[in-house]
Amino acid sequence: MLAEHVVYTQSSMQPVMSTHMLAFICLTLCRKGAPFREICQHYNWLKQQLAARNRDVGISGKTETIVLHAQQCIGDHLLQRIRMHTKDVNREEDLMITPNIHLQTVFELAHYSAPVTCMFAAESLIGEAHAIYAHVKPDAWFSPDEEIVVPKEVVIETAAQLCKLLKYEFIISPPCSTINSALLDAFDQLINSDILVLKEEEDSNLATDQKAWSRRFAASLALDNSDEEDDWQMPNTEYELCGRSASRQRLNFLRAVTAPLLETYYVTVCNLNQLMEEDLTENDFTKKTHQHLKDRVLNGTASYAESAGLDGLRNAIRGLQHMKVLRRYVAANVSMLQLSPSYKDEISIKKFLRDVGMHLGVPLAQ
Repeated sequence: MLAEHVVYTQSSMQPVMSTHMLAFICLTLCRKGAPFREICQHYNWLKQQLAARNRDVGISGKTETIVLHAQQCIGDHLLQRIRMHTKDVNREEDLMITPNIHLQTVFELAHYSAPVTCMFAAESLIGEAHAIYAHVKPDAWFSPDEEIVVPKEVVIETAAQLCKLLKYEFIISPPCSTINSALLDAFDQLINSDILVLKEEEDSNLATDQKAWSRRFAASLALDNSDEEDDWQMPNTEYELCGRSASRQRLNFLRAVTAPLLETYYVTVCNLNQLMEEDLTENDFTKKTHQHLKDRVLNGTASYAESAGLDGLRNAIRGLQHMKVLRRYVAANVSMLQLSPSYKDEISIKKFLRDVGMHLGVPLAQ
């Protein structure tokens, strides 16, 4: 616990560099590239967001100079500078920066963006919990005219289970606090940003089936009921997603922060049926699932090339062990994986795949 606290404190105090910010912007806001001036605007906005979270930026000066310097540090092989309409190399107005998000290079870019990704993780998972409740697929976004009312209790509960699944990716809260506390702060941040507004009147026609489905989703991920956080109760207050286009775009951006990791985890869940007939060595299961992830990127099925990362896959396996879905044991000095007894029968594993993996719309591995 002390080690986790040290890591959390160290990561919270580490200044954010311009290369981290630029890579984050290009992976979440400008994956198809953007004009130089637009990227500078995103940089200034992100700098304000970091300041609001009491995070220091490790460089100061003119934004245009900082962004150009960061691009040079990252390199043309990851962020390419393209001139438009003119051959004048001194005209920044005609400059466009485009990220190289192919399988061979995207992981290095993701590594650059990781320090900023961690800062938005809690809010991102809150946004994903909203999408799960509203049955919005990961490859789709919140439409500007769709009315979505969300119960705070269900959203926090679902996001908390996602946090537990991603235990080895982020330290959402220090050991002296709770995941629910961090998620409540993130939820309040969305309220303060006018993304969510309190629903004043009770809607008698609220989709009770959606509520029940969301509770089943959270229950399918839940740990031992004796866990201290599982006994925590919250008033069932309902909030409505703001109808303004800017608010919905902001929530879509937050979802994009952890979307590549969640895609890795969901595809890993979809490959659990390999273990229904027999146990596999951890090495074999990892190889087969990793190949499936890479094939999805190469054939254009994957939404994010970063989802094929081997580190994310290994953390997903560890996360499923933590959630008591997988069990690891050693036989003849070889690490083996098997499904936990609760998921040995076809009905249970299919339900888990449906509630978790099929949210992504990924077909089960054959």
